Amino acid sequence: MHHNFWNSAKNKSSDFSYPCLIEGISNFGLDLNELKRAVYDLLDGNHDLKRDTRFFIDGDPKHDISEISNITKDLLSKHENLAAKSFKNRFCLVLNKLDRFHEILPKGVTNLFDKAKSYFDSYPSFQIILFLGNYGFTPFGFHRDGELEVAVHFNLGPCEKEMYTLDAETFVKLTGAKETCKDLNKVVPHAEKHIIPPNSAFILPTKYYHIGNTEKLSLDIVLLVSRFSFKEVLFHSMESKIEEIIRASNLMSIIHPNKYFYSCEDLDEAYSIFSSNFESGGKYLKFTFYAYLDYIFSSYSNNNYQSLRALSIKTENQLNERSLIYLNKPFRLYAYINEDNKICLFARRRKVTFEYCEIILNLINVLNKSSNICITEFLCKYPDKESKIIKFIKILSNSGTITIEESNGSLVRPLCIDSINTM
Repeated sequence: MHHNFWNSAKNKSSDFSYPCLIEGISNFGLDLNELKRAVYDLLDGNHDLKRDTRFFIDGDPKHDISEISNITKDLLSKHENLAAKSFKNRFCLVLNKLDRFHEILPKGVTNLFDKAKSYFDSYPSFQIILFLGNYGFTPFGFHRDGELEVAVHFNLGPCEKEMYTLDAETFVKLTGAKETCKDLNKVVPHAEKHIIPPNSAFILPTKYYHIGNTEKLSLDIVLLVSRFSFKEVLFHSMESKIEEIIRASNLMSIIHPNKYFYSCEDLDEAYSIFSSNFESGGKYLKFTFYAYLDYIFSSYSNNNYQSLRALSIKTENQLNERSLIYLNKPFRLYAYINEDNKICLFARRRKVTFEYCEIILNLINVLNKSSNICITEFLCKYPDKESKIIKFIKILSNSGTITIEESNGSLVRPLCIDSINTM
């Protein structure tokens, strides 16, 4: 069903080349109510919204985001008819990189987003942005989204939204510039107007200049799709034929997203394939190989989301011997054994290095495959490894990779957790 959405989007937009509207997105398996609940949870005051946030009241930027709660408290009171609700001021709340702070949003859209991967060339990379308000025209003017592939705007309601678009050539002729234009009288009368009803998605190719407009309350979840850059992956350290080599060889049959652990033998085989494509290995060939691995595994572990997951997330449940832990879908753990015989773990785009320990490898495997595990089982089986186990769990919890819940059994002593440095 999710493939049907991307098929429709690709066909209707002529391979994501032109703006188009896809109606009835809930029919494609997107749970709108779950997303709305996640947004309300995000705004309820228990999450740090200081970074990657833009907030406007009556078009003026506000640096004191504590004012957000004054606006959103009415939304959180679950009014039955938000569409008819009137607000004292026009407001616009924009939250960038939502995958940094909240697991429910990427989880709620993962099935839909995952299917997008097969519809874009190269490796797609995602970001999630939230727009909330009754702001009229967005305060940052008629603009273009930069070096992206496409932006998909999901309107969750309760009211319709408008989007005005202009091709780049027309925009430059009207404004004499390639940057943002805040004089809307110059461009809006010449732009194409699109109506985006609730329960609809708007496909916006990045080459189009645009501005959103919502006279009444609307909530948008925006998926930004871009590509991994091989120049970024390899730190500009290899010749331009590297992409051709990786695609032409069978390297990706060894290094791929469905394989979570790589032994020394696996990496020796992969490096042999990698290096055989170069007449002269050079001083930095192996460094480049590992740089490539680290970038790819970091991306895989974060389900291709660009943002590094924020640390020090508040955990409501105290970790104890009866705790159940499970991996937050759609994320996965990836690991390999490096040349120093250490475990290099990748979780939510972070790399962490451990001394070699079989129990850590076992935990990685079980978390990737199981619905949940009980910490007690591992502590009883490996009592001398308690500190390593708890440190491992703490890192995953702080990075938003796992969830910790209490089991129904009686609780025992809290477990001591030392501070950890991630690499």
